[in-house]
Amino acid sequence: MWIEGASNFAPMVDLHMNIINAVTIVCFVLTNAVLIYFVIRYRKRSDKDQTSSIAHSTWIEVTWTIIPTIVFFTLFAIGLVGFRQMRAAAAGIREINVYGTQWSWDFYYPANLRTDKTKTSQLKSPTNELYLEDGVPVKFIIKATDVLHSFFVPAFRVKEDAVPNMYTYMTLTPQISEEQKKNGFGVYDIFCAEYCGRDHSRMLGKVTILPSAAFKAKMLELEKEESNVSPAVGAKIYESNCKSCHSIDGSKIVGPSFKGLWGKNEAIESGESIARDENYVRESILQPGAKIAKGYQNLMPPQTLTDSQISSMIEYLKTLK
Repeated sequence: MWIEGASNFAPMVDLHMNIINAVTIVCFVLTNAVLIYFVIRYRKRSDKDQTSSIAHSTWIEVTWTIIPTIVFFTLFAIGLVGFRQMRAAAAGIREINVYGTQWSWDFYYPANLRTDKTKTSQLKSPTNELYLEDGVPVKFIIKATDVLHSFFVPAFRVKEDAVPNMYTYMTLTPQISEEQKKNGFGVYDIFCAEYCGRDHSRMLGKVTILPSAAFKAKMLELEKEESNVSPAVGAKIYESNCKSCHSIDGSKIVGPSFKGLWGKNEAIESGESIARDENYVRESILQPGAKIAKGYQNLMPPQTLTDSQISSMIEYLKTLK
């Protein structure tokens, strides 16, 4: 295929597609060649030509039934083998949670990747950034927090729908592609393959496949960043999670602008006046429907931010005077 492959399934899927493409091309050429031949060979040359009385040909009908049946069952068998492998999850496989939200991806890693074994909470990478260890099988447990999405990495040759209120999954073994082995790591695109609203085309991410030592170093880096609270971290969270619906220049989009929001008392839909403080921001992130700003609809899904990320957002909001 023309897109580099970065999983154990890529060669098999490419082979399957190449077979389908070859069969399609051969059938197209043969069918049209026979059509052209018949048009020329059996065209009506004069008014005296009579149409043949042959109603059917048994051997032709048997041939065009048996051959396609063999081809289709062969393709089905190849596809079934691949499908079973994609759905199989060995005991102890590394599980990574994937959450699709309008319009971003969040990834959570198992707690056993921590160096501090006293903590049992999952590790989270920055929004839209996925890190995988080369050659280590993973199971993606996928869920949508709002509307239907579809987690798609072309280099993996697999995709799976992210559905609200239920979990789906897929398994694979990430492998650095031949084209990127010279770099020592591989970086590949993540897309949403299901139309999910206004910024669907911007629901993009990157997956980085790292050698074992580099992957462990990245997990340690994520672990250390958990306690990093600053406006700069909040600004990054805004760019990846909030920008589509909330402006910082005072303009109204889907939700209220963040400019000048901090510390004000403003009305909500119930008629109350609520202070925009730490408690309000935290509640609005984790339970957006609890207090809806007056003049806006309840459209925001709950966000999957950690305590330190929420604190960073609070620090960032304080800077938007």
